Amino acid sequence: MTILDEHFARGGETGPTTIKKAALCGLGGIGKSQIALKYAYRQQELHSKFSIFWIHASNISRFEKSYANIAEEFQLSGRDDPRVDVLQLVRNWLEGQYRMPWLMIIDSVDDAHIFDKTENGKSALEYLPQVANGLILYTSRNRDVSVDLVGEKYTITVSSLGAAEARLLFGESTRRTSTQEEQDALLTELGHLPLAIKQAASFMTKRHKTIPQYLSQFRDSEQSTITLLNHMFVDTEAASSVSTAWLVSFNFIQAENPRAARLLLLMSLMDRDSIPASLVSGIFENVVAFDESIGLLEAFSFVSPDETGSGYDMHRLVQIVTRGWLGDQGEELTRDISLQALGLVSSKFPDGVFENWAECARYLPHAESVLPRSLNVSDKTDIFARAKLLSHVAWYLKGRGNYTLAQTKLEEARSLYEQIGEVESSEALMVECRLASVINQLGHTDAAIQLFRKSQDSQIKLLGSNHLETLETSDALASALSNTLFPKYLQESESLGRETLHLREIRLPEDHPDILTSLHTLGWALFRLGKCDEAAVLLNKCLTKRNIVLGEHHPDTSATSTELAIVLLSLKPPDSVRAEYLIRHSVNVTTVLCGKEHPSTIITYHNMSTLLRVLGKYEESEALQREQLALSYRILGKNHPTTLWCIISLSQALSEQKRYDLVRELVEAELETRQELASRSVLDVLIMMEILGNTYVELEQYDKADLMFQAVITGRTQVLGAEDASTLRALHYMGRLRWKEGKHDEAETILLKLLHQRAAILGKTHEETLLTATVLGHSFYSAQKYLEAEIMFRQVLGVKEQTLPPHDEAILAIRDNLEAALAEQQKYAEWEAHCRKTLEIRQELAPDGYHTLRALSNLACVLDRQGKEESQAVFNAIMLKIQSLPENFMDDKTYAENMSLEEAAAFRAMQSQGDDGNG
Repeated sequence: MTILDEHFARGGETGPTTIKKAALCGLGGIGKSQIALKYAYRQQELHSKFSIFWIHASNISRFEKSYANIAEEFQLSGRDDPRVDVLQLVRNWLEGQYRMPWLMIIDSVDDAHIFDKTENGKSALEYLPQVANGLILYTSRNRDVSVDLVGEKYTITVSSLGAAEARLLFGESTRRTSTQEEQDALLTELGHLPLAIKQAASFMTKRHKTIPQYLSQFRDSEQSTITLLNHMFVDTEAASSVSTAWLVSFNFIQAENPRAARLLLLMSLMDRDSIPASLVSGIFENVVAFDESIGLLEAFSFVSPDETGSGYDMHRLVQIVTRGWLGDQGEELTRDISLQALGLVSSKFPDGVFENWAECARYLPHAESVLPRSLNVSDKTDIFARAKLLSHVAWYLKGRGNYTLAQTKLEEARSLYEQIGEVESSEALMVECRLASVINQLGHTDAAIQLFRKSQDSQIKLLGSNHLETLETSDALASALSNTLFPKYLQESESLGRETLHLREIRLPEDHPDILTSLHTLGWALFRLGKCDEAAVLLNKCLTKRNIVLGEHHPDTSATSTELAIVLLSLKPPDSVRAEYLIRHSVNVTTVLCGKEHPSTIITYHNMSTLLRVLGKYEESEALQREQLALSYRILGKNHPTTLWCIISLSQALSEQKRYDLVRELVEAELETRQELASRSVLDVLIMMEILGNTYVELEQYDKADLMFQAVITGRTQVLGAEDASTLRALHYMGRLRWKEGKHDEAETILLKLLHQRAAILGKTHEETLLTATVLGHSFYSAQKYLEAEIMFRQVLGVKEQTLPPHDEAILAIRDNLEAALAEQQKYAEWEAHCRKTLEIRQELAPDGYHTLRALSNLACVLDRQGKEESQAVFNAIMLKIQSLPENFMDDKTYAENMSLEEAAAFRAMQSQGDDGNG
């Protein structure tokens, strides 16, 4: 106690408001926690208002639970809000609100990984108070961890108990019936370790043994003890004594209750923390038999109830020596226990669907502990048990975003079925389908599609095309196809999705989750094909039903919410309000369920950045995009499709802001590291090259743009074909480039041919066909072929007026182009009519906006050309509007984005004339 006081007093040297820290380290069972507890009591005796916070830190879950208990005990505001970081809430409270002096004991910090980054990007260490009126005392078996936490100066190594203090642990009855010499003899054998002494005392008290009798049993098994100690320990005498105490107790248990001894062996192969009673009680015929055996293990402190009350913890050293003893007994017993443990965990580990996540998380540590100890299975029953466990664990890991480990486990499961010739069994085909799903999540879409097709073919032969498992694979295949860039795959996705939905609706009850999955898959496939209206209907129906059937906090519901939002943004006009609500809700749900670094969360945040971009919140969108790009790089890898689309989306956002130098810098750097993908014409990379080509055009680096577009056209022609819509899009950009270069003949040749191709393939009224017609009109105009330009612009305007409202910017832009062509041909009457119509629309939209002033100017010009007196009145109206503009008129978005610096200077000059009275 005095040493602790001195250490905490020295801690004040770091500053009056800095947390004072110290650590107790030493061997497990040495009494660190007891010392900490005594120190806590002593502090409360000295200071009546001193608070004690006990934090369990053997793992991150127990650390979080301890903090949650503090939040609950003190009724901290926000503790029940799933969006609130409760750990940070407690830290903030201790640092800023709690005024009482306190001691925080962070117990059992044995593993440095407790301070690894968690799913939210922080470590447990970051949640510890740093400035407050308190003390922090760590206990740890690991001296390295202690030194890392508080430094060498404040680390206290706890030594073994002195003889006098150690004797007290025997209890009054034992001390009274033995001599000090006998007690000291046993203390020497036990290494003066509290754990070993307590085990011996428990044995002697409960079984009415004296110290000499205990020593006799101990010494009778000396050879076994020496073998065990030589096998398990290197140079720690204390640990050897614990092992000795363990073996004495174990021999007694084995003699008195062999089933309890076998239970201990089985439990030793599990993870040592929170071994569920339900996992191991199945080897007993009834609850009473289990209670008898587990009670005996508790009596010797081999196990103890965990904090849930439904499981048991095993001391680390007990687990180690038990495993070591088992290994020394020969291969037959080791194999027998290992396979029984495998069977127990396999029978209890549920399938890894979302509804079972909590149970999977409970059993996962035990599965991970058992699987490496049952590698060489040969019996068919054991192989099925191992394969089943691997499949269930893998599906849970896939749900949690650990795709690589899930793939490894599914590949092993598949090889096990191959080992016994069961590759065509229903179970093996399910494993194969799940492997395809995981491979798809890893970004290997082609390989996944190939494996899905193989599984589907086998299931049709084995089960039939209408079997529910076959339909599950069909839906998964349709989903994979819908996320490619190949038109034939997208069309197949729609066809397969419709067929699967129809068959599921026949086979399953209304609103079955599988039917809703098919609704989701088909809705997304339709969106990918550009059928946004129908996609919105299906996804909206799916979301409504999933909210009812699954609940709004289900990952599948969240996925539908996100994808519906993307579809709503693509409608004409977009439903931005509902899209924003859906995406923000999905972000919150996915973050809470999966963590911020889960691949699904990365995608959801990426979609959130797209929404912000559509809403014009470019700074917020860019910050989020860069954050998600960095996460995707780290979590998924640089060539994962999600990473590539993060790059594409960010570059598109920068282009929309006309920040072309940044686009060039970003995309050039990213392409430099992906030369191999570019050489294989990976479609995502070709999109990046296309963006870079258009950026070069805007920067007037036409030679570089030409090289990019040529490469894109060649790559897409090879992969997709010459008449694919994406290939035609690249040709469009090439024609636009020729127009920008002033090579009008080449531009017209390319664009005229392309116009006919797009009209034939996409339709005359398709948006991309109209875009080519518009650029061709610009090329005609630049070549002074004004009549041809007029014809193009009239055709485009006629189509757009059938589908868009008159005030749509796309229509107004074409009207401007048509007016320019009419002006050059001196078709004044028609030009005037168009100018008046445009002005009417602009005045309704923004009476004082830049475009309204521009429309007034055009009208004045056409009137002046015709010598009409009205022109002067219009000019005067323009002057009045300019002179009435505020000084900061350039802050207005329409002025800032459309007015040149020269134009702005002219406007300010006109304003000055008005101020001087010289209008």
